[in-house]
Amino acid sequence: MFPHCRLHRQTRSCGSRRGNVTPLVAIALVVLIAFMGMSLDIGLAVIGAQRCQEVADASCLAGAQGLPNEDEAVALAQEFADANIRDKQTQQYTLTFDTRPEGEEIPDYGPAPGRGALEVTAARYVKYLFLPVIGFDGITVTRRAMAAHVVTGTCVCPMWISEGTYVEYGLQMDMHACDDPTCQSRMHGIFGWLDPPDGVDFDDALKGVLDPETEELCRYHEEDTVWNRPGQRAGQWMKDLETSSDSRLNRAEEYPWADDTFEEYHADNPRIMIVPFCEYTGGTGNNACFRITRFGAWWLEDCTKHGSNKKVTGRFIDFAKPGGTVLGIKPTHLLR
Repeated sequence: MFPHCRLHRQTRSCGSRRGNVTPLVAIALVVLIAFMGMSLDIGLAVIGAQRCQEVADASCLAGAQGLPNEDEAVALAQEFADANIRDKQTQQYTLTFDTRPEGEEIPDYGPAPGRGALEVTAARYVKYLFLPVIGFDGITVTRRAMAAHVVTGTCVCPMWISEGTYVEYGLQMDMHACDDPTCQSRMHGIFGWLDPPDGVDFDDALKGVLDPETEELCRYHEEDTVWNRPGQRAGQWMKDLETSSDSRLNRAEEYPWADDTFEEYHADNPRIMIVPFCEYTGGTGNNACFRITRFGAWWLEDCTKHGSNKKVTGRFIDFAKPGGTVLGIKPTHLLR
């Protein structure tokens, strides 16, 4: 009987271990389900925060178009949110607005641009599904965004390029000035100078350093007739584009543009030059005139002036889209 008894004792021992594992498995399942529930609720909070960020980004980009008028900016932001929040669930979000005047320091950006900046805060209450069993009903998630309405380069550079010139994104071009505007009809790709509108200084327009009032004067429209400014003016454009302290290339070395590249840049980088495409319509010298057909944006690469080698080198970005009847390269730009 001794062997039988020993086998009997082993059987009882194995049965006891099985009985101990069952409650452990049950506890583990409860813990696992609890963690899955917590993960789901945390995921809901993350999704809610992402939606808040989308709402804040979109509404402040829309509202910044109304700057520097603060009331108009806030109204535009709220109107956009009401019209575009997914599933028309505007009531789920609380939007608050704040404006920053020109020059006020914005963390991680620098001074607010000339038209100021608009900050939108979007908040939303996210109700938990599982955590209420341990006393947590939900959480309010909040996200912020700030945008400015900035000018890309200057309104329009007092230059022209012949309509029909082949351009494509990234194409590097010699943008040197042309003495004889009649050659525009024969040599595509030749740039020349234009007389700026009355009340606008040529050098300031070429540098892109116009004050807001003068900037409003420096508008060209499609189908406008514009007038030639003869001569290569190498010394003048070298000063305005490269050598003077407030030239385009020198200003582009300052914050926040110093690390910009052709592929990734701030919308108001001084290197960006908006130039009209024109058709030569007649005349010579100061009386030569052109008809504006459209606008293009170039990234200013370099200036060269060695003997007879005088040129402005730029890379084509895109055709500029007029906003209404005036050049609309004044995009809203997220600052943070």
